[in-house]
Amino acid sequence: MQQHRGQSVHRGASQILNVALCDADSDNLSDAVENAGLNGGDGNRDSVPDSQQANVTSLVTAPGAQATLSSASGASLLEVYSADLPAGGTKPQGVSFPLGSLGFGVAGSTVSAVRVKTLSAGGAETITRYLPPGTGINTYWAYGPTTDNSQAHWYEFLFDGATGAEIFTDRIVLHLTDGGRGDDDLAANGEIVHAGSPGFFTGVAVSPDQHDFGSVEIADASSFQTFTLTNLTTGPLSIGEAVLSGTGAAGFSILNNACSGSAFSAGGACTLDVLFSPLAEGWKEALATVSVSGEQAAVSIGLSGQAGLVHPFTLTVVRAGSGEGTVTSAPAGIDCGSLCSAAFPSGENVSLTATALPGSLFTGWSGACFGKTLPCVVLMDRSRDIVANFGQDIAPVGTVVINGGDAHTTDPAVTLTLSCSGVTACVNMAISNDKDFSSQYGTTLFSAQQATGAPDTSTYGDRNTAWAPQPKNGTKEYLTLEFATPVYADGATIRETYGNGFVYQVDALDENGELHNLWVGTDPSQSGAPADFAISFPRTGFLTNTIKIYVDTDHNSTTWEEIDAVQLRGYTVAERFLLNVAKTGSGTGRVFSAAAGIDCGDICFGLYDEGTAIVLTALVDAESIFSGWQGGCAGTEPCSVTLSGNTSVTAVFDASSVSACKKGDLGGDGIVGIDDAVLALQLAAAREASGVFICADANEDGKIGLEEVVYILQKTSGIRP
Repeated sequence: MQQHRGQSVHRGASQILNVALCDADSDNLSDAVENAGLNGGDGNRDSVPDSQQANVTSLVTAPGAQATLSSASGASLLEVYSADLPAGGTKPQGVSFPLGSLGFGVAGSTVSAVRVKTLSAGGAETITRYLPPGTGINTYWAYGPTTDNSQAHWYEFLFDGATGAEIFTDRIVLHLTDGGRGDDDLAANGEIVHAGSPGFFTGVAVSPDQHDFGSVEIADASSFQTFTLTNLTTGPLSIGEAVLSGTGAAGFSILNNACSGSAFSAGGACTLDVLFSPLAEGWKEALATVSVSGEQAAVSIGLSGQAGLVHPFTLTVVRAGSGEGTVTSAPAGIDCGSLCSAAFPSGENVSLTATALPGSLFTGWSGACFGKTLPCVVLMDRSRDIVANFGQDIAPVGTVVINGGDAHTTDPAVTLTLSCSGVTACVNMAISNDKDFSSQYGTTLFSAQQATGAPDTSTYGDRNTAWAPQPKNGTKEYLTLEFATPVYADGATIRETYGNGFVYQVDALDENGELHNLWVGTDPSQSGAPADFAISFPRTGFLTNTIKIYVDTDHNSTTWEEIDAVQLRGYTVAERFLLNVAKTGSGTGRVFSAAAGIDCGDICFGLYDEGTAIVLTALVDAESIFSGWQGGCAGTEPCSVTLSGNTSVTAVFDASSVSACKKGDLGGDGIVGIDDAVLALQLAAAREASGVFICADANEDGKIGLEEVVYILQKTSGIRP
């Protein structure tokens, strides 16, 4: 899953920077992803990070599941990816795939400029996939074409003495031959391509094995989805309890369950229904697990749905600037002018169009439409505020004709027009304004516009193809440039071509127009030749496409200070970090964060954007106490951690002599009271409430929610004995 560095150039520029995220071993997975893998990024435990070895790779393959692949011969692993189980073929009945599916390529025999491929055409290769503990894996299935079926399909891929999977407690060893069984390209071409997944036999088939209920509003309910369980064994089976688990389990209900508590013979079947009725907004996922008698593994059913708000979100438009104009929306609702605020359904895409009145110009968006062009399309997944900026359009009295390149003027007596001599003559021509500047030596030559686009001043000296401020000495000047693509910035390069060494500060504007300092210091660039002054700084936690460069004209009393071009570096997506939660101590309990999807329990880690603030809450089981946090948190109160790197947090639960808590006694003090109702309300609303006794669950559904609030209030009022 390769990510790319952000592209950021000034409007009208002819060159774009495109730098890939670090992938040291060229396996299609960034170093950050591999470093978050099994055993701290050393899944094969050879004391060498997997991200630095072309023959070893680690990644997340399914929620809560990680995998490490290792090539025995040292062959390079290429294009490694994790994917949803393929839909292009019938899934094997009675087999569960808890660890997700993987695809990869193994390099072949030829030598290229970028890597050495170590296999000979038709050669054999052994790939080891390391497994997390306790998976119960007892089979392996491949997905792809075979010599007897050219269409991609599932087939069991067990070791037959030449090719196939050998299954051990902690690993699977895949024996592959170039062009043989398991090589999806079926050709002895020096490259092995393979996709497949470890699994276990359940003895019971379920149809369908997963269902997405689509979008359902809070407090509303979906239609029933019926699931059919079929006995694939040769003898009778008894079906046990059906249990819901996962962060979204509270929004799903199992009804009309004709399976649990029943026995059915070989080939027999039973059904159960599931309903989706969400209690809080957002994407919800859960797992329905049905236990089966004997040595058969439990059956799992994947459930998902989108919970939308009952009420719509509000879109507000503000007009700003010295000019005048209107903003309208599609669908209708905004006509600003007069109607500048309207409500739209959750999930609606609203298109906004700004139209300047005579004598005015539309100069751009701020707020939720920052960096977008006309029209701006905004997704109403929350309330949004948008600013439409209008400036004055001063009627020109002169004309400049451009026959190529780009041009700029701030002189109200001049207008710019394009003149094209051929069909493609205007392809790279542009009329654009720099964002702002303190002064410029000329309105065309030596203007601020000369600092935009790619470098075009090849020699040192006083050259009119670079920007120069009006004063030569004695002032502090600045130049502000706007780039085409907003990025999370982490660096900039300033091309200095005369009087070098004059930059003393660089700032950036965020999407709300607020100025942030990026760098302050001494510019070491030496005079005598054009110099690229490169600065680096911690990646911004906000998107920016505008930087402000501060220039000291007193730096050199004999020269002007001139800038030919500026490059902004960064990422178009925020950096992601791993939060890993662990539990220790002589007691038991859970750690959860409703907003972040942590429920540890089962889901003890997640990847989140840089700067994400996550609140972790500790829930205590009976005869245990919460003793506090270790690692990224401290104390005993709810822990709020803001991610600026990979972070580990440990919750300490210790055994206690306190007897098992009562239903509704969330505080564990032996009394069911109003304070317990407050704790239940906090948890139902995904608020912080550490030290809660989960054993106080009133309806024994494994969760604390509104049912417990009602139970406690009935108990304290005497309605319930």
